[in-house]
Amino acid sequence: MITEKSKTINWGRVIFVVVLIVVLFFSSNVFYKPVQKSARTSTRSRMLALHTALLQYREDEGVFPSGTDKEIISTLITRRKEYRKGKQYVYMEITMPHKNIFGQYRTYPSLDGKGRYLDAWGTPITIMIKGDAVILHSFGKNRKDDNGKKDDIVYINGKFIENNSSEKHNRL
Repeated sequence: MITEKSKTINWGRVIFVVVLIVVLFFSSNVFYKPVQKSARTSTRSRMLALHTALLQYREDEGVFPSGTDKEIISTLITRRKEYRKGKQYVYMEITMPHKNIFGQYRTYPSLDGKGRYLDAWGTPITIMIKGDAVILHSFGKNRKDDNGKKDDIVYINGKFIENNSSEKHNRL
């Protein structure tokens, strides 16, 4: 026999279960989502690391590394035969991307299949060395060479040039 008490719904429990489901859904996206910087910030950080590695190489060797972008990167990431304080060293560490449990990359890939150093959008960062000037150029989000305009990121001798004109870019 069904009583009146069994027909009533415990709204407190229903609300608790619904809130719990919502919290678990959003927390999976918040807590397990990889901690990533914005793509622009990530690219700027990569350019800073590359510039620092180039300066350290020049300090040790007396000249900047030469060759294509791929050859320069290869020189910077190859373990040196010399030892510093008893350990091998490299000028620049490359972190390999790995996926979290949801299949999302925790870091952006650093190198493409050809060994070129990539920005956060997967486009190679162009390296130009002219005398003592180091120019690093990312094509930005649109992945097109806008001669340093629009969304391109240009880094010249330790300074980011935002929305720079092609005159500034070509002056060096």
